[in-house]
Parts: sequence; structure tokens; C-alpha cells
Amino acid sequence: MTIALQNIRFYTADSPYHYTSDNEPLQDLEQNDIALKNAVEALSQTINTQVVVGNWATLKAVFDLQQEINKPFAYRVKIWGAKDQSVLAGQIASLIECSVFGYNTNPGNVVVSGMTIVSNTSVGAGTLTPVFTGNANNLELTFTGYTGTNGYVVAKIERFGL
Repeated sequence: MTIALQNIRFYTADSPYHYTSDNEPLQDLEQNDIALKNAVEALSQTINTQVVVGNWATLKAVFDLQQEINKPFAYRVKIWGAKDQSVLAGQIASLIECSVFGYNTNPGNVVVSGMTIVSNTSVGAGTLTPVFTGNANNLELTFTGYTGTNGYVVAKIERFGL
């Protein structure tokens, strides 16, 4: 990411002193502050969290990749899933961290090129496996490995790079 900052103007021996010229360095600093604020806000948009509940057969987290049109993407994905959110004793759950990468073509066709599971820690029987597919501008996350009607997932994606 490139942030275009204004050059700060300094007074010289020939500078006329009037409120319009006196405020020029302050205006430059204000514009730089605005540019930096916008850049920080853009960074905060690189993280998206979804919470989805329902039947494992149809459970899906959908992430909008509109900002990725015509460029490659790579996301670090952290997933916590519980097989049955109403059961506290003997809980079956997974904590997964993976990387997914691909490309979003214009006018919006997300193509998943690959996915790597970095870790998949399970509690109880069964192992949850994430499946990433593209659908228009969306990256869809579905799951295999668990069955039942009370699925609960928290999925967080964080974009690599700027």
C-alpha cells in the first residue's frame, strides 16, 4: 500500500506572513493526518469475522471479496466450531487455522487456488474440515466431518499483505 503524504512547507526568509500562508504547514499536516487515518481504517477492513449457527449439512460462512477484484488474495483463517452448541459435557469441537489463496477476476469470480491447514485441534470425536469455494465475489466456507442440527462456528479471516 502506498500512502501519498503532502510535503510540509516551511517558511523561508522571503515568505510573506499572513494568515493564509501561516496556516499552510498546518493544512499540510492535517492532510497527512487524514491520509494516515484512511490508511489505518483500510487496514481494519482486512479482518472479517462471521458467526454461523445451524445444520452442519447447510452451515456456511460467506465472506465478501469485492475489494479483491482483479488481484490475487491470501487469507489466514481461524475457525472454532462446536458440533452441538447445546451440549456442555462431552463437547465435540475443533480449532482450525489455515491459509487460503486465489484470485478474484472482473466482474467478480472468486477462484480458490489452494488451501493449507496449518493446524486442526479437535476435542472429542471427529475432525472438522473446512471447504473453501468461490461464488461470484464471495468466498464461501462450508464444512465436512461433523453432522447434526446444532452446528456453531466462529470464523475469522485476515488478509495477508496490504
